[in-house]
Amino acid sequence: LGHAYCCKHHGLHVPVMGIAFLVFWPFLYTDTGESWKLTSRKKRLQIVISGMAAEAILAVFSTLAWTILPPGVLRHTAFFLATPSWIMTFLVNVSPFMRWDGYYLLSDLTGLKNLQPRSMELAKWRLRELIFGFGDPPPEEVALSTQRFMILYAVVVWLYRLVIFFGIPLMVYHFFIKVLGILLFLVEIVWFIAKPLWSEIAAWYLRWPQIVRSRRARWSAIGAFALIALCWLPLPAPIRTAGM
Repeated sequence: LGHAYCCKHHGLHVPVMGIAFLVFWPFLYTDTGESWKLTSRKKRLQIVISGMAAEAILAVFSTLAWTILPPGVLRHTAFFLATPSWIMTFLVNVSPFMRWDGYYLLSDLTGLKNLQPRSMELAKWRLRELIFGFGDPPPEEVALSTQRFMILYAVVVWLYRLVIFFGIPLMVYHFFIKVLGILLFLVEIVWFIAKPLWSEIAAWYLRWPQIVRSRRARWSAIGAFALIALCWLPLPAPIRTAGM
């Protein structure tokens, strides 16, 4: 409702409101896709912050009610309202690494539209240059500080998603249905991890003649084989300590 009222205040249409599910956990959802029509960054920020503020206010008042209510159903209800609100707001919704409110907030604060896809392209370009040294120009010309920020952001997004896409199936496996956890694990590993990796490897394959002639590529290959060898090399490291 916070998102929706702010959208209507700025003359936008709200096509969808409802409940979405994140690993069987329901949370309220509002489609604010029409906010791109607003040229004012301040108004777009208001739309993003309004929903987060409404959730935070609900959490504050629910926490207050939980502290003053006597033991019983009402106190349990207040605790249930407060806890998911805090968790969703500060651990999930605020995160700028998935395309939720925190992402659009960061995008508007930095003034970088389409932050995630642009950052991904820059990070892939930098990765290819580090491994193969193609000497290609960057996909877009931005200030050096902005380029570094975008590449760092993309790397953190990759690591964050890796943890999320491994963690969610493990949670489903341990706390819900084991077969569903295994299927979810296979789907997420194939679709969200293996598919992007395969796409990048296919891009490398198209430039195989350049890779073969690249001196940096040879050094990268030697480094990769050395790391793989270290994984198999037995390293005796006894640790002696007292036990009780």
